[in-house]
Amino acid sequence: MNLIDVTKQFPTDEECLGYIEKMRWPDGVVRCPICGVDKISRITRKGTSKNVRQSIF
Repeated sequence: MNLIDVTKQFPTDEECLGYIEKMRWPDGVVRCPICGVDKISRITRKGTSKNVRQSIF
């Protein structure tokens, strides 16, 4: 897959990150790979730029 294919398949950061999460956690439960805990938090930017990611939980 080249960069053009990537931008066509994932036009937004949210879609790309969602795909990566589905690949990493196919059952949909995000867990720590070390301890297995499912209580997670996402890091978000405090700025008002377009790079702020919304929580899905």
